Amino acid sequence: SRKEVSLSPTTLLFFCLSASICCLLIGICIRIVFQRVAVHRARRSFLIFLLGTCLLHGALNYTLVQSLRFEAGRLSCQAHLREIRAGLRDYQDQRRVLPNHLHEIVDYTPARQTIMICPVTGADYTYISPPGRRAVPNRPLCFDSAPHTQLSPWKSNNGRNFLHTSGSILWIAEDAVERIRNRFSSRTP
Repeated sequence: SRKEVSLSPTTLLFFCLSASICCLLIGICIRIVFQRVAVHRARRSFLIFLLGTCLLHGALNYTLVQSLRFEAGRLSCQAHLREIRAGLRDYQDQRRVLPNHLHEIVDYTPARQTIMICPVTGADYTYISPPGRRAVPNRPLCFDSAPHTQLSPWKSNNGRNFLHTSGSILWIAEDAVERIRNRFSSRTP
């Protein structure tokens, strides 16, 4: 199945700005070539402007590529959690309870051991066994052990994917992860 990556408005703005700068730069180059500027000072100013524009264009494209890689990593992590969700459902259908440990579902997933590791962080997923090993509504079951970090000078979008008992996968910001983890791991049946 094909996945669509949605870009943030900031990323789209930088991409449009980068394309506009390229068009402006091409227009200036064509104008200078046809005008045959002979003054050294004008040529030096133009070369400085050209160098600065190229650096800015490279920085903006680098930011765009980093954002796309981050989104692709989130999507591949969510695909792993969907496979885990399918394994948990198969396990629950056959045994009528959820497993104590996540590795108990290895026999119930088609991808086996490889989906138990987040493709972005390389860490095992954390599994919180629900009370009585029954599916309790609105409760996280499985999440990333380590945060997904985006290196960006403009924004911080660090967080983790959470698989809930309802089957939904939610992105939770890193500042809320510890609060959620403590709330559900300290609950008694």
